[in-house]
Amino acid sequence: MKTPGEMIELVSEMPMVKPGEMPTDDLEGTVSENTLEQDYTFMFSFTITAIGKIDVYMEKNKESAIGVSASRIDNGYKFRHAQLFRVYFMPARFKHPSAMTNILQVKWVATHSKFRRLGLASSIYYMFAKQGFTVVSDYTQYERAVDLWKSISEEHHTAILDVNSGKFLGKDGKVIEYDGHNIPDDQIWKASPDVTGMNRLLVLVLTSD
Repeated sequence: MKTPGEMIELVSEMPMVKPGEMPTDDLEGTVSENTLEQDYTFMFSFTITAIGKIDVYMEKNKESAIGVSASRIDNGYKFRHAQLFRVYFMPARFKHPSAMTNILQVKWVATHSKFRRLGLASSIYYMFAKQGFTVVSDYTQYERAVDLWKSISEEHHTAILDVNSGKFLGKDGKVIEYDGHNIPDDQIWKASPDVTGMNRLLVLVLTSD
């Protein structure tokens, strides 16, 4: 497995897969610059062609992060920004290597109805990883989330961590790289909560270009 100078891990406990698409809240409305300054910390910006420049802020208690349009709306009273998405996080309560720090375990994502399926989720996870965070998926994933993580795996180095041994799955002393296809789904995701004996984590190792 390649070991680049900058290596960032995204980890998900072997989750249960549910059919269909995850129910999500419609994220509408705007947020004032005063609120962003008082309750949030600016993290980074990125651009998606169909949307434009997006500014991302982390809630100071780290319970969520919000993505807003970088364009300002002047309502004659104070400047505001259109909300595009919000990622909610939950406390990480799973066993993990001590080297894993700054863990953000995703609880769910709310997205503006006009901006779904434009690559927001993969961009968000990647950008947080680039900032030094370890992004961890929810314990339950819907089919589209599985497709998302597979897609990320096709672009970035991925390995499977066995939490019983604390080692990556390997062969002949080498770590097996998961590319979204070369490891059966049933060795990563489980179809029901009563499947036992497979205590593994999907680790995505993102490298900077």
